[in-house]
Amino acid sequence: MLQKKMGALRSSLRKVEQACYAFQIRGSEYPKEMYHTIIRQHQSRHNEGNDSE
Repeated sequence: MLQKKMGALRSSLRKVEQACYAFQIRGSEYPKEMYHTIIRQHQSRHNEGNDSE
């Protein structure tokens, strides 16, 4: 049971790290007003992908 939870934690951490990296690297490519829209779209895509789990 602990292994399963650790796997989920690692997966979540990896997703957060990837999101932060993408935001840091790509953030300067977009006007600040677009950040909320971009984040919402990413969350929607992520949530759609989790429907099958």
